Amino acid sequence: MPSPPGGGGALASVVDLGNFFSQTNERINRVCQAAEEYIACGWALCAIAIGSKGPKTKDWQHKPLAQGAVGNHGLGLIHALSGTCALDIDDLLAAEAWLGVRGVELRDLLDADDAVKIVSGRPNRAKLLYRLPEGLQPPITKQIKQDGAMILEFRCAGGSGTGCQDVLPPTIHPETGMEYKWAGPGEFTNLPFLPDAVLAVWNTTAASSAIMDSSTRYPSGMIVEGGRNLTLFKLAGDLVSAGMAQPSVVAALLKENEIKCTPPLPLNEVEAIARSAQKTSQGAGRLAQQAALDAAAQAAVEAAVMRQPLQATSADFVERLPRVLKEIVGWYQQRAFMPQETLKLPIALASCGSVLARDFVSENDTSTNMYCVVIAPTAAGKEAALGCVNDVLAAYDKARRAGSPSSEGGVLAALERNPASCFVIDEMGEFLKGVFDPKAAGYKAATGTVLMDLYTKGGSAYFGREYSKQTGRDSRKREDIASPCPSIFGATTPSTFYAAMSASAVNSGFLPRMLTFRAPDLIPESNWDQKNEPLPVIVCDWLDAVKARLSQHQKEVDADGDLRRMHSHHPIRVPFSADAKELRKAEMSRIRDRRNSGIDELASNMISRTVENAARVALILTLAADPQAVEVSVEHLQLALDIVNYATDIFAIEIRKNLFDSKFAELEAKVLDYVKKHYLDERSAVTEGVLADRCRAYASATQGQRKAVMEALEGQGKITRAPGRNKGSWRFSPTPQAFQ
Repeated sequence: MPSPPGGGGALASVVDLGNFFSQTNERINRVCQAAEEYIACGWALCAIAIGSKGPKTKDWQHKPLAQGAVGNHGLGLIHALSGTCALDIDDLLAAEAWLGVRGVELRDLLDADDAVKIVSGRPNRAKLLYRLPEGLQPPITKQIKQDGAMILEFRCAGGSGTGCQDVLPPTIHPETGMEYKWAGPGEFTNLPFLPDAVLAVWNTTAASSAIMDSSTRYPSGMIVEGGRNLTLFKLAGDLVSAGMAQPSVVAALLKENEIKCTPPLPLNEVEAIARSAQKTSQGAGRLAQQAALDAAAQAAVEAAVMRQPLQATSADFVERLPRVLKEIVGWYQQRAFMPQETLKLPIALASCGSVLARDFVSENDTSTNMYCVVIAPTAAGKEAALGCVNDVLAAYDKARRAGSPSSEGGVLAALERNPASCFVIDEMGEFLKGVFDPKAAGYKAATGTVLMDLYTKGGSAYFGREYSKQTGRDSRKREDIASPCPSIFGATTPSTFYAAMSASAVNSGFLPRMLTFRAPDLIPESNWDQKNEPLPVIVCDWLDAVKARLSQHQKEVDADGDLRRMHSHHPIRVPFSADAKELRKAEMSRIRDRRNSGIDELASNMISRTVENAARVALILTLAADPQAVEVSVEHLQLALDIVNYATDIFAIEIRKNLFDSKFAELEAKVLDYVKKHYLDERSAVTEGVLADRCRAYASATQGQRKAVMEALEGQGKITRAPGRNKGSWRFSPTPQAFQ
């Protein structure tokens, strides 16, 4: 409470006095509002004197406070008249040990989905409120002390008519100066009933022996009454942490009990201490944490939450590539001064995909053009990567090479020159910044739009914009392109790439079309034998074989008559095999189910083009293995799906780490941080109620957002869930992936 003003000038005193009375009135109003809510619950209240925790009126236990009498004071709950009681913890660890040997797990009570707690801001303490079971007479308050210090109190009715009350929010604690506050996932308007196990311990603790004090002096090293349970409990926890089996723990405790405890505890109580330590001691918590993490990891793998591609590396896929692609990889390895392992796979795919684009199609007119981006640190092999792709294109058809487009018109001009142009872009991040920046000039922003539109126009016609002046000087005709198949191979540093990203960029649909490969932020070993070798003979032979097949195909088209001459472009069709079609159908169903399951917007967007991108990669793999292939095999489609899922999963993780303006990324990060902190601090999973009570970001989210973020974290393999105590509730634990 604010103190009355004193000293200072007259004007300052008036202002201070005004503030004092304003704050006092505000506080009285809050107390009155709280009292009204408590009385509506059927509670009997008493007034608590300011600066204390005790009632301020005589005979308070028999004369509850009326709503109209509430004023400048705190509030207390009279248990016997309200049908309520409290479990007051003054020493968490000692109380946990004392209750544990009597079959009550204090941590379970504190973490229950309906737990209602009052907190005062003092550490190592807790208070739980309960309703008394119907028909039960208010039990007498009992105290549990150890060496003269209170550790636990069962609070309800007082003895000899003295009564018993507990201070309620928003009363101010006399020592901390802080308000008492409600805590826990439960609601004070619907208190849980006193658990049977707690009531049984309360009833069996005799009033005459409830206070256990060990003031008598004993020889040094002896463990006297009042300290025996806690001392043996701590020892048992250390033994459990060391990995000792329970029979061995019991044997060690019995020996310690025999030698040091005065008087020794009975056998059954020592055995109960050992059992409790196996569950609730700090040592047991450490073992349980590791076991839970191991189990979570195994469950994640078994449930396919963490897909195989995340366990693989780019090098693993290189080993599975057809020979001509491996030759391109080796060629890059020789040419680069700092060859980067992660860049090898995209270089090979982009080189051959750009060569095959437009002239070969598979299911649904899918061609091999891709928007491929490599992200790596400065001086990590990016320049050599760009050079390799450019040189392969030059060896096949120089007209296919295109630079970074500066506008929508630049894109269309390159495609008019060659509809299968490949835009080889250095500093792709700078290019994307112009595309995604909300303040970018219109002609730059339109570049991204037209590239998105052109991505799937292979096999059909692209009709450009209709301009107002289409004849005469300064006229501008509509730009039409038959079956455009643009490719992109871009390289960028992480800082410039993520500087161009935003939540709106993710939602625009451009990112899912990109096949992005993220290299680690480590500079690779230098290649001191670097040589600017010419294109490998095997690659040249493959290019010649592709040209030969196209030439033969064109002759067949020319000889096929007028019907086929009506179309300006006739690609070679390489359909999926029957098995590949079944695999494609199954993968599309899996992705549809994932997107319909409520995953967040980022995850849904990023996997939306998985099958389409995989179909492009599968066609590249098929024709790289055999330029005369007549169908895409299921093996090539499976490898393509593995590659695309690998790249997409890694890229999605990177987006979550770096996209700071993203609502889902921010909420996921804060929720995951709390789940991990709770797990490490409390040695247990966190309930939905506790999460909503203690994690501000989760508490302020809508129910739909809460559901989405937990499913997203589960889908990423960061958490696992298990049913809670109440029907329909959940408990969440972090996986090892969450700590990486």
